[in-house]
Amino acid sequence: MRTSTLIDFQSETPTLAPKHSWPLTLGWVGTGAALFILWTHSEIWLLAGALLYLAWKGFVNGYTQKGKAYAYAAQIQTALKYLSLAHKLNPWYSPCLLALAHLYADQGNWPKAKDHYQRVLQQVSNQIEAWNGLGFCYLAEEKYQEAGHAFQKAYQIRRGDPKQQGAAEIDWEQSQSLPRFNRLKLNHEEEQLHYLLEQQHLPESFTTQWLHLRNWLTKLEADPTAPVFVQLTPEDPLLKNWGHNLHLYLPPRQSSPCLKVQNWQSLSQNFQANQQIWWDDFLSPASLAELQRFCWESTFWHDGSRQAGYLASTVDDGFQCPLLFQIADELRHRFPELLKAYPLVYLWAFKCDSRGQGVALHNDSASINLNFWITPDSANLNPETGGLLIYPQEPPQEWDFETLRMDQAGIETWLKAHPQEPVRIPYRCNRAVLFKSRLFHTSDEIQFQSGYLNRRINITLLFGQKGLGYYPRPKVIPVCSSISGI
Repeated sequence: MRTSTLIDFQSETPTLAPKHSWPLTLGWVGTGAALFILWTHSEIWLLAGALLYLAWKGFVNGYTQKGKAYAYAAQIQTALKYLSLAHKLNPWYSPCLLALAHLYADQGNWPKAKDHYQRVLQQVSNQIEAWNGLGFCYLAEEKYQEAGHAFQKAYQIRRGDPKQQGAAEIDWEQSQSLPRFNRLKLNHEEEQLHYLLEQQHLPESFTTQWLHLRNWLTKLEADPTAPVFVQLTPEDPLLKNWGHNLHLYLPPRQSSPCLKVQNWQSLSQNFQANQQIWWDDFLSPASLAELQRFCWESTFWHDGSRQAGYLASTVDDGFQCPLLFQIADELRHRFPELLKAYPLVYLWAFKCDSRGQGVALHNDSASINLNFWITPDSANLNPETGGLLIYPQEPPQEWDFETLRMDQAGIETWLKAHPQEPVRIPYRCNRAVLFKSRLFHTSDEIQFQSGYLNRRINITLLFGQKGLGYYPRPKVIPVCSSISGI
């Protein structure tokens, strides 16, 4: 007999007792009596079946939870063992399928990951994490149209469809918490609503919400003791549309190249020598104008959780369009020596306040970063700053990336032990910066004019696999009541 700390469902059959054993005879008699009782008492059948079902369900859920716990501890093989046991017990248990899909994706096994995400969606067609996971699989395979469809599907499930404005209100009871955000988020919401109303991209009924925001901001600005973060109350009329996808403009692919002609070979050589390069006139005028409209009009600036003065939007929460994928595709073809082996793995944008520091010191979980800026130069009050600071010395390979990459004290301690002058790259509209993701970098001091269209916007594309064995994914909860009950 094999022994195991787990219940072994494939153990060898034990040897039977001798043919004329009295214990065996009594066992058969007892079994026959038990079967007779069960046959004549149907309610006992039901009870026994219910107990077996609960035990089976408990094993499936228990193995799944244990597998997920090992995955979060980066013990991948142990996680796969437990999840595989759960999968054998119930091949269609969607939490197990989703956890397996995430693990396969993090190991770069895209066919298996896709298969498991699709099987999840066969069970739960509006599973947000599965749609986003499918999008990342398609990104890795350079199937940008399919990736865009998957990300857009996840976003519509989570935030609603702007084509059906008013059809679904936000269900904050389902989302489990009232929204809490920085003051910049509130100010940005007021400015963007006003802009969209002026451009006639929203119905006049939103004027009431805009006036409410305006009055609230006036009170906060007059109160020197007002907190940095604010939180809505259950009675606040803003809850009706807060966090909803109100308007979305998706720039299409351009029929002509979206990148302006450069000496790509020279840029590639400079990057290999210095680990970072920057150049101007990155995008064609038409592509730049399309991305500006994309970032000014679209209401995907949902992340106002940071104390620093900026908002964020990510590919798995609205920030994606065919033009962005075209930029990534063209860039990989222009830099085959640098990017051919590194697919696009993530995208985001940050929109900053007119004054402040912007994004804190950090590095990123990829191989190569591309940053570029799209706010007109007329907004920048100091042409010598407003851009990016990059520290040229890489941290050691044994650096505990996920623990320390956003640890300001840990990063500053390491930089003090390894003194180096950062490379300062001043802000310019349509300037691109390409650098190794492991290099520490931070926003330079920001001094921009006030006004909605003057907010500094930078867009980041990450290329190459994340340097993690497993990437934790928080549970995503939809906020629209039209899809409650998922």
